[in-house]
Amino acid sequence: MIYRLIRKSIQAGKDKSVKRLAIIFALLGTAFFVLGFIGWYSFVPVKRILEESGNAGLLGQIFGGIYLDQSLLPADSLKEVSSFGFTCALFIKEFLILSVVFFAASVLVAVERSLVHKQEETTVLETLRNIIVQYFQQPKWGLQLFSDIMKILLMLAFVFPFYWMIITAFKTYPESLRVPPTLWPREFTMEGYESTFFGGLDIWNYAKNTVVVTASVIALQLLIMVPAAYAFAKREFPLKGFWFGIVLVAFMIPLQLTYIPVYLRMQDLNLIYTLWPQILPLGADAFGIFMLRQSFKQIPDEIVESAKLDSAGEIQIMTRIMLPMCKSTMVTIAMFSFIGTWNAYFWPLVMTRSTNVQPLTLAVERLRDAELGIRWNIVMASNTLLVVPILIVFIFASKKIIEGFAYRGMK
Repeated sequence: MIYRLIRKSIQAGKDKSVKRLAIIFALLGTAFFVLGFIGWYSFVPVKRILEESGNAGLLGQIFGGIYLDQSLLPADSLKEVSSFGFTCALFIKEFLILSVVFFAASVLVAVERSLVHKQEETTVLETLRNIIVQYFQQPKWGLQLFSDIMKILLMLAFVFPFYWMIITAFKTYPESLRVPPTLWPREFTMEGYESTFFGGLDIWNYAKNTVVVTASVIALQLLIMVPAAYAFAKREFPLKGFWFGIVLVAFMIPLQLTYIPVYLRMQDLNLIYTLWPQILPLGADAFGIFMLRQSFKQIPDEIVESAKLDSAGEIQIMTRIMLPMCKSTMVTIAMFSFIGTWNAYFWPLVMTRSTNVQPLTLAVERLRDAELGIRWNIVMASNTLLVVPILIVFIFASKKIIEGFAYRGMK
């Protein structure tokens, strides 16, 4: 039924409406997930206070939906909880269920839309059945089956560490140390995430620092990289080859070899207790300049000359002609820069003295240095916070990354 509605909409020239519907479902799923997270974040302090005061039974009644009156709770349990947060806490399960439903609906609409564009006249289930039948009808299907099984095993070898990280975050501390380890939590618990957010570390400040530093580095690199790559690709100036060689040499020098002079310079400028030492030294990306230069060189000079004849300035040529034609390369460079900065450990470690300006990677390391031993469920929960944004960005940018490394001739 959904397939027929989508097919009729596309045939009626409403393809953008179908795409918009998938995006709306995804946004609704995200919104309900955020509301569920706010509810959980508000629920944990109340839960801890009630457990410490011996009112665990009241906790089960309040958040089990039997009573909805805030006056039943001790006054000190609500001192840090807003009314909105308390309301979200009452509907955590409902919000999460709605989030899953809308995400599933978004995926279903996207898949059906893809099948319509491929001019498939079948539903998703019928398409899968036809693929299976055609698979076993092809010659030498046994050899192909062996090859596919090996590919699946290789894929599982890469996916399993992520799976292990996620499920360990939902285990209790004793179960995370169990030998042999369990492949599925015997008891699901949010203990790891509760300790990460409410264990004494200001995790939000670390997260804010990571976001600010990552966004600033990407913006600064693009600001410097685009004019430099354009000059090396389309302009002529003295010692052009020599200066490009300097860029390649900078690309080959490890960052760890330069931290001492950079640190001394930042100390002379009194910037050690700020975020700037994590941003300024990474502002020029030699790899990005090299890769973007190669993409710019694929654009025919006649296009640039035609733009100049139309009285276009250098900035207009870069922003309105060069960058749109090299969008995939830009996304690829930004993706690599995002991963490198988001996961940076060595550089923030040597360039910061105050915890107020340190990123999430150092917060995870502090959780590992617990006096009572490494609490693996907490470490895995904090690592999930680091990995999930990267996975989300990679999922949406993977197609552009592949295009960025592929050579495409210009028409």
